[in-house]
Amino acid sequence: MSGILPILNEIRRTPDCEISPPRGLPPIPGGLALPPDLREFYEHAGGAVLFSDRVCPGRVRIVGPDEVQRIDLAITGDEFATGPFEWWFAIADVMDGNYVAIDLNPEHSGMCYDAFHETFAMPGYVNVIASSFSDLLRRLLDHKEDSTYWLQEGFKPLGEAFALYGFKAIA
Repeated sequence: MSGILPILNEIRRTPDCEISPPRGLPPIPGGLALPPDLREFYEHAGGAVLFSDRVCPGRVRIVGPDEVQRIDLAITGDEFATGPFEWWFAIADVMDGNYVAIDLNPEHSGMCYDAFHETFAMPGYVNVIASSFSDLLRRLLDHKEDSTYWLQEGFKPLGEAFALYGFKAIA
């Protein structure tokens, strides 16, 4: 069995979690590719809701394939002319105006970032919260009491997203 299928089965067995029926793959701009685990997710699911009975924080919705869009567009309604945003796509809605972004740049493919609406465009403030989509789902499920694990005291980010692109933090 592949890496994503056991996670999907665990989501199905977890109270307050559900998986939508498959609806196809996200329309990704030319030249970009979905990481294999994300592609497999959308081949078997049309999105998911984790911990639906919770109030924020804690409820997370893996967006449907038709909702996958650039993170700048998802948060502000506009595409930014500069920055790494052409590679960052909204993959999970934290249900409070914030998202988790997935990187589709081949050099960082699959890395997931905290896309807080006030700081997602500021170098130095975008934490890497998972090394892959599968890692993100696993971490969400492992933190049932508050799935927004990256906001909990003691969380150690896996890096800073802008630093991966050579941007320096704004002083």
